Amino acid sequence: GEEVEVDDVPQAFSHFTHTATEGRNLVCDLQGVWNEADGFMLTDPVIHHASGKGRGGRTDRGKQGISKFFESHHCNPLCKRLGLTAPVLVGEGPPLREGPS
Repeated sequence: GEEVEVDDVPQAFSHFTHTATEGRNLVCDLQGVWNEADGFMLTDPVIHHASGKGRGGRTDRGKQGISKFFESHHCNPLCKRLGLTAPVLVGEGPPLREGPS
């Protein structure tokens, strides 16, 4: 398959958090640095909760924040290697769920 680049990791991690929480949460807006010795040092995450805005602080945009992330996210080689698929975004109703890509 395609080679995984260091730059793929934050986006794939965000996608993974959505899958791992069965669509209930998404950790995104990761900022930080990479170095060979320690790997990533990431700070300032935003956590969106599908159950409602504001649960994760003032930056939590709920389902809208999750949808916004996936509007611009394009699965990269790491997403594919992890078996992540494009989510089926559900409007008002149960938490967002993963679906086939």
